[in-house]
Amino acid sequence: GRFSYREESSRSPKNWKKVSTKDNEWQKWDGLKVSNNECESTKQSPINLGKNTECKSDHRMYMKRGDCSLNDISFQITPYSLKGIYAEHCERPSVDLSNSFHDRYASTFELKVPSEHTIKGKQYDAEFYVSHVDNVD
Repeated sequence: GRFSYREESSRSPKNWKKVSTKDNEWQKWDGLKVSNNECESTKQSPINLGKNTECKSDHRMYMKRGDCSLNDISFQITPYSLKGIYAEHCERPSVDLSNSFHDRYASTFELKVPSEHTIKGKQYDAEFYVSHVDNVD
């Protein structure tokens, strides 16, 4: 499905609650059990990012490059981004985040123009988003 951040659109955030979530790629994962994110908001997106001085961690972020090449990535042009989908026959990049999920492979990435989120109230020309979904074995 398509969505939009333009308030005048029928696909704007105010209408997202009307979107059917039945039979979508995300239903196999449990929802987050939080009432507020660290950006002091109850919405997932778009959010205004800022430094969180209350951040606690049990280790630094660990990243692995993997061995996928450009030929191992399927590219799609979506209504809102350029999306890359990693093949599963190569070792995908992975990340281990502190106090969060641990050691997950990158499944997809998206380049969004202009940026979806803001940093300290400023919107940027683009945003690169990586989705880490699958657990590393």
